[in-house]
Amino acid sequence: MQFTFAGGAGSTDLLRNSVLLSSTLPILSFKATGSAADAKYWEQLASGNVFVIQTISDDLSTTSNHALQFTRSGAALTDVALGNATNNNSFTFLGTGASTFTGKVNVNGDSNALIVKNSTPTAVVQLSTVLGWVGSGSTTDAAIGANGTLNIYATGSGGPSMAITSSTIKFLVSNVEAFTVNATPTTGTQNPSGFTNNKPGSTSGGPASWLGVTVGGTQRWIPLYPN
Repeated sequence: MQFTFAGGAGSTDLLRNSVLLSSTLPILSFKATGSAADAKYWEQLASGNVFVIQTISDDLSTTSNHALQFTRSGAALTDVALGNATNNNSFTFLGTGASTFTGKVNVNGDSNALIVKNSTPTAVVQLSTVLGWVGSGSTTDAAIGANGTLNIYATGSGGPSMAITSSTIKFLVSNVEAFTVNATPTTGTQNPSGFTNNKPGSTSGGPASWLGVTVGGTQRWIPLYPN
């Protein structure tokens, strides 16, 4: 059975609207009689400044879950909410067209909050609100960081090729430590020998400090001469 309603573009309810539901809580319900239990009813409703599309249980009780919610202030649309925090549903955007965001995007999550993949699908960029960030405070510089260890991977390396912490910079080959800068420059009490006199710069004498490194698992020291 089909019904056809004709309306126009007038300035009053009767002239402008083909169908008008008018009450303090207007509701338009859809019932799919062939659906499973508690999957038959869909509703559209308006309440105050909010318009909602939601599911509701077969007994039409208060067991409902928002699918889409619009909030307005006067004629202005102030918020659009997708899904709900009860079902924690997923979202799928089909098609290959580009998505454009003219405002900032906030991603809230404790694990892999933002994952960008190619068609393989292999992870191209993976960011987490807990483990790392990408950004910059200037228009010319870029920054990448982590609250723990920042690992940089190379294809086929079997692990990180470079690992940066607050106190070390580690270089790895085939996931085996090859060279690590593991301390800030320091001094000691030993007297090294065998230094030549062809150092560049303007000052002479021995090293001003020593940079601790690990090579092949063995602690080494690199002399640092003053200029």
